[in-house]
Amino acid sequence: MVKKLTVFLVILSLAAALIPVGAFADGGVDAVLPQTGAYVLERVPNPSIGVTFGDWAAVGLARSGMSVPDAWYRAYYTAAARYVDERGGVLDANAYTEYSRVILGFTAAGFDPRDVAGYDLTLPLGDFEQTVWQGINGAVFALIALDSGNYQIPANPAASTQATRELYIDAVLSEQLANGGFPLDTNAPNPDMTAMAMQALSNYTDRDDVAEAVDAALEWLSSVQGSFVSSESVSQTILALCALGISVEDARFVNDDGETLLERLLTFRNGDGSFSHTTDSSQMATEQALCALAAVKRAEAGQNKLYDMTDAPVRGPAARVSVTTEISYQQDGTGFVIPRRAFTFDSSLSEEYGYYDVFAGERASALDAIVAAHIAVFGEDKDVIHSKLTVGDGGYLKPFMGDDEGNMLYYVDGEMPLVSAPEHEINGGGIIEIFALHETYPESDIYGRFEQNGTKTESVSAAAGAELTLTLRGSTWEDDAAVAGASVKAINAETGEFGRVLGVTDAEGNVTLTFSSSGNYIVGAVGAEDAAALMSPWLRVTVTGGVSSSGGGGGGGGSDSSVITVYFTLMGDDLHEDGAAHGYKNGGLQTWAAKKGYSVAADATAADVIKKALDEAGITWQNPTGNYIESLTRNGVTLGQFSNGPKSGWMYLVNGVASLKGIAEQSVKSGDEILLFYTDDYTEEDGGGLFADGNGAEKDPEADGAAAVLFDDVTDGDWFYEAVRYVKEHGLMSGTANGVFDPYASLTRGMLVTVLYRAEGEPEHGGGAAFTDVPDGAWYADSVAWASENGLVNGYGGGLFGAEDDITREQLVVILYNYARRNGGDVSASADLSAFSDAGEVSEWAATAVRWAVASSLIQGRGEDTLAPSGTAERAEAAALLMRFIGGMDSTEDGADAE
Repeated sequence: MVKKLTVFLVILSLAAALIPVGAFADGGVDAVLPQTGAYVLERVPNPSIGVTFGDWAAVGLARSGMSVPDAWYRAYYTAAARYVDERGGVLDANAYTEYSRVILGFTAAGFDPRDVAGYDLTLPLGDFEQTVWQGINGAVFALIALDSGNYQIPANPAASTQATRELYIDAVLSEQLANGGFPLDTNAPNPDMTAMAMQALSNYTDRDDVAEAVDAALEWLSSVQGSFVSSESVSQTILALCALGISVEDARFVNDDGETLLERLLTFRNGDGSFSHTTDSSQMATEQALCALAAVKRAEAGQNKLYDMTDAPVRGPAARVSVTTEISYQQDGTGFVIPRRAFTFDSSLSEEYGYYDVFAGERASALDAIVAAHIAVFGEDKDVIHSKLTVGDGGYLKPFMGDDEGNMLYYVDGEMPLVSAPEHEINGGGIIEIFALHETYPESDIYGRFEQNGTKTESVSAAAGAELTLTLRGSTWEDDAAVAGASVKAINAETGEFGRVLGVTDAEGNVTLTFSSSGNYIVGAVGAEDAAALMSPWLRVTVTGGVSSSGGGGGGGGSDSSVITVYFTLMGDDLHEDGAAHGYKNGGLQTWAAKKGYSVAADATAADVIKKALDEAGITWQNPTGNYIESLTRNGVTLGQFSNGPKSGWMYLVNGVASLKGIAEQSVKSGDEILLFYTDDYTEEDGGGLFADGNGAEKDPEADGAAAVLFDDVTDGDWFYEAVRYVKEHGLMSGTANGVFDPYASLTRGMLVTVLYRAEGEPEHGGGAAFTDVPDGAWYADSVAWASENGLVNGYGGGLFGAEDDITREQLVVILYNYARRNGGDVSASADLSAFSDAGEVSEWAATAVRWAVASSLIQGRGEDTLAPSGTAERAEAAALLMRFIGGMDSTEDGADAE
């Protein structure tokens, strides 16, 4: 029985005018092929393995004789090789046409498919039974692929039946129907499949049975060619005739209107050079048409047939060069991931990691440097690098680490290049600065430079205890204006960790700094009044005199240069899934580093002590912002956030009390004792709540007459202060990182369902949610599964939920409406929305929930008369809404209990 063939058609909605049929008469194939090839080349800037945008594009372009940059083919090979490597050489466990298609792409491009990332892609075709599992197309494309480079069929030890060309030929012949046609996925003849079978058999017509089969197929295809309704049918017929050495103007294939196959193909051509499947532009139709045009051109020129690629150029390895340049890498105002230092990297580095590079390894690009920096920070694992660095079409650096509002920029020698990173040549020397940001339009937020006495400076010397006056100016986007209100900090030149704030710039951008300890520092600036997270220029400061700061992370005000002793203890755990909540309070921990005193500078922070102790103990740590411990690795065991559950992570105590400050902000004095420990449930620990007194017990946050400090970016004067306090006290929302709440950042869909899941006490649920984009183990997986099972969310359709997407205001209230209804809440209230000018923008599926939310005073308009239903919900707005919503539900439940 013929097995079903899965046909992938990518339909592109590109309306364009049709070209008149007579265009062929003006110059033959050469009149149309260049534009179609140029269209494909433009549409496929980053080729890789794929039914479209990859392998067939490579075949069409390579065999057309068009001028295509060598870098394009090398980028295709690099991306495809990475794809093969990631999958351990297995392109598809069942459909072996995947191997055949890639063999054709590689062979056409001039690369050997028998050695791709160490894998022989012809080897699977040695398994006859598996190759023909998917039906006739498996045998057809195996023959075409193997013949393209005259490849021997390798012996496949895993095969139950070793393949031979004869077996594949017989498999194709066995599928021919009585009328001469070949079927696709039914018992009815199909024009496309018939033409493909003819292409596969074209090299074997010296066999009588093959010649008879081809003649019968030609006769049937000729009889139905007037009914071709898609350009693909025409393209495949052209390919079949060219493979058999038959003219495309053969009388058997001229229709009743007198059109040849070429003229008929042209009726599907659009003004931009693309081709339509039937009516709308299609990438698959375009790539097949390009192959057909290339086949005709080759036939007219007396060249090898399209699939006889023994004449393809052999592309050897690109000439490589090594380049040395200085690189610094800054992350969103929280510090330097890499302080400025010299890197030596290979010009082919970006391609080896699967990125497209204009220079194809012959010359170094800025992208090579950026990849080198990421490898230095995140290691050599390709998957990890790609999760941190994404390069979009056109070579721009896409949002950082999945942050939809983020971006990544780079400067070369203090200037933003006018070309993308893959296009910017690096000849060595100079300075490359990488900026990882969380702002959509970050250019205006970059501090341009420090000046000393009106002159830009990148390196200064100062004596310990002496005053150093600098001026901070904005980037050229801000007309070099003085920057006021920026916090200027010292950064450890070796680790990139922030130390203390040394001063704040005044109205003229001036700031006076004093370093108490000798050493090498970098000075950076963050947090001006109008933007909380800014990138800053670096300024290297060499401080002489005083006590060495080799153990510390930054200088500070004051003149005390003595050395102090601080004690440190480390208690860790193992990875376990037994449900036990190990921790400092509950026990079950192991002593990873016994109590010991460490000598540090008088102005050291807890981070300085911790780093010194961990380095001595041989324990590595992940500390991206310099202000909290993300993970520790000891004896091959890594413990980090969420390793032992959603409330697990590292905490620290100073003299037995949990600090509300980050480790890089926590000062220490002589005799202090720091305990760093791992807990499976931070809520079980003393100080794990919002506030703690000296004994670790919770206290009234306003008992001392002053409002409590919730986060560094939330003050008691903010309209959202009480809301943030409520969601933090109730464990509904926490800070983002580095002691901030980030009130104006957008809330994601995953965050919201996690908040409600926490409000319910994180109950058990029946299993994973039916969403294909929610991977097992994701921090939001349990929350989404619970929300789906309880009717709170339905997703976008098509099995997608979009947990990382910013939630819109109307999506938010719909989920709360469903939550209230599920819990027996009264959702009958309904407001008239006509007072809002954008009421018509409320989606139909959200209207009931929005009317309820307005009537219940859960949401107000933005401004006097706008609801902004499709606007994203900020974290501060969400906190206020949750306080009103969940607080109101709690009050209702309390009242019911009282009765």
